[in-house]
Amino acid sequence: MKPGGIAAVHIYLSLDDGATFSPVELGLAHTGSYSWIPANRPATSARIRVVAVDGAANVGDDHSDAAFAIVS
Repeated sequence: MKPGGIAAVHIYLSLDDGATFSPVELGLAHTGSYSWIPANRPATSARIRVVAVDGAANVGDDHSDAAFAIVS
């Protein structure tokens, strides 16, 4: 990792339109993509949040702009 680069990525899922988030995967390497098959928990108001942490422990995050559905 180069200085100031992303040290870890955390991915979270919300099934209640962003009111609460649960971890999907923590401490991932920053590869630019992540393949994932959600558990069979249908939802109509799902959102994803991604948190990036750099080598100096600075944190940046973003979440889905709109809710999406998970279908079984």
